[in-house]
Amino acid sequence: MSAPIAASLEGTPDGHRLSGALVQSTATRLLRDGERAIGDGTLRQVDLAGMTAIDSAGVAVLISWVSAARSRGRSLTFVGWPAAVVTFVRAAGVESLLGL
Repeated sequence: MSAPIAASLEGTPDGHRLSGALVQSTATRLLRDGERAIGDGTLRQVDLAGMTAIDSAGVAVLISWVSAARSRGRSLTFVGWPAAVVTFVRAAGVESLLGL
């Protein structure tokens, strides 16, 4: 049996940091965590440098966060894009939705 995949969204002095794998098995929890922070008005910038993997479910989470922020009249920016994440987002054709 394999170990659970680790991922977290943590507040930092500069915003939030997403670390670990944003994939199908972590997407639902991270979606909720991000939406809660957006609702609180604390999620405005997310540092992605600690991300180790992303899949289509993870891309959907990022897009959902941007949409949730915009619906509340807020902006959300992503910084520290890992090269593998950039490659996946570009292959998915959604880089403009995510400000990449």
